[in-house]
Amino acid sequence: MGITASWIAARGIDKAEVFARLGYVDTGEAADDDFELSYAQLPSGWLVVLIPGYRDPSWDRMEALCAGGEAMSCTISETVMYSLAHGYRDGRHVWSVEHHGGDMGTYHLDVWGSPPPELEPIRLRQMAKQEEDDAGDVRVDHIFDVPAELTYALCGYRADGQAMPGGEPPMTLLRDPEAGRRAPREGGGGVFKTLARWFGRG
Repeated sequence: MGITASWIAARGIDKAEVFARLGYVDTGEAADDDFELSYAQLPSGWLVVLIPGYRDPSWDRMEALCAGGEAMSCTISETVMYSLAHGYRDGRHVWSVEHHGGDMGTYHLDVWGSPPPELEPIRLRQMAKQEEDDAGDVRVDHIFDVPAELTYALCGYRADGQAMPGGEPPMTLLRDPEAGRRAPREGGGGVFKTLARWFGRG
């Protein structure tokens, strides 16, 4: 099946304000499952929120979230080899890094805006791994890891199943009061149509 996960990180914004802007409630209870709606305060100073599946907030919602601070979002799906990271600052969407491995090929990487300087060494490292494995006829998509590697380099968190030095941070459960009141999404269109809606492109 592969891992499907989304996470966001915010810095420079009060924790209670982050949850209020996202519409989540802090339960104070420890998370038992690796992929529950939950959060952790990281040593880097970033507050990270793990959101199961593709429930990543839209651009508009993230721009509202980052007013007066910074925010990032990252979504990965190993099933379709899709990965995406966005960066926001003081109410504006400032960069994106996107990989459509299944649709556009292993080497696809779409970069928009003004990404942080950490991106280029990550891109070069993953590209070198890709070229080495391709030469040896090893079928691995290393470019897929670039968005998650970038957000990890910036905030110190990743939810893609790769071990973090120092171990996983203790996560605290969040509750989404709107979850039970939302109408089911219409069928059809596949995963990328769904992604377009959830990322504010549909």
